[in-house]
Amino acid sequence: MELYVVRHGQTEWNAQNRVCGRTDIPLTAKGEEQARAIAASLADRHFDAIIASPLARARRTAEIIANARGVHITKDDRLIEQHYGFTKARPAMTKHSGMRNSNLPQNCPAANRFCRSRTGCTG
Repeated sequence: MELYVVRHGQTEWNAQNRVCGRTDIPLTAKGEEQARAIAASLADRHFDAIIASPLARARRTAEIIANARGVHITKDDRLIEQHYGFTKARPAMTKHSGMRNSNLPQNCPAANRFCRSRTGCTG
């Protein structure tokens, strides 16, 4: 058995380096192009099944891959993105960005504890 795992194409929030989480954001034109590119790179592979998250970005990526194959896409809620709570829609942390208290919601003790527990965190 061979298993191929494909991440969805770009969304507007991905382009802005914002955390998407479970927010259902569609693919951008570039994301659709990325999905077509991965579909082309997998053209010589046989698929018995395609399973996707229920989120639009994942479903659309799967549709593009499945388009010429005649393979049914199975939606599986267990593949849905993690819920990121207070970080949703905020800039994603990168190795170089660190996290700043000013990026966190006010009056959120859990967020402030999280920030203080990480190196590179500033106020």
